[in-house]
Amino acid sequence: MNKTSRLTNIENYSRVMVVDDVSTNLKIITAILAEIGCKVECQKDGYAAIEAIKNCPPDLLLLDIDMPGMDGFAVASYMKSDPELQGIPIIYLSALDSEADKIKGFQSGGIDFIPKPFFP
Repeated sequence: MNKTSRLTNIENYSRVMVVDDVSTNLKIITAILAEIGCKVECQKDGYAAIEAIKNCPPDLLLLDIDMPGMDGFAVASYMKSDPELQGIPIIYLSALDSEADKIKGFQSGGIDFIPKPFFP
C-alpha cells in the first residue's frame, strides 16, 4: 500500500490549516499533506489560528489540543459557535487519549483524532 492510499479522504480538502505549538509536528504534517497536493497553512497557537480562520477559512483544520493560551477544545468551541466557521471539519492531533478527552473533543466539534506521536 502506498502512503497516499490511506489519505484518500483528505485529498478532498485542498486547503488545510494545521495548528500545533511544536514546530517539528508542523513540518512533518506539512510535508505529508504537501506530498498529496494540499495547500497547508500553519499556526502555532489557538489565537493566531482563529484570526487566520476568520480571514481565510480552510477546508479542513488539524488541531492540537494541548497548547498554551487557548487550547484546541476552546478553538473548536469558538468555531462551532460561529455560523460562518461551524462547517469546517476539525480533526484533533493529540497525545491525550483518555475516553474523557475524546468525548470532550467530539462534543466540542471534532470529527476524529490522530494520536501523537504520528507517523506518515
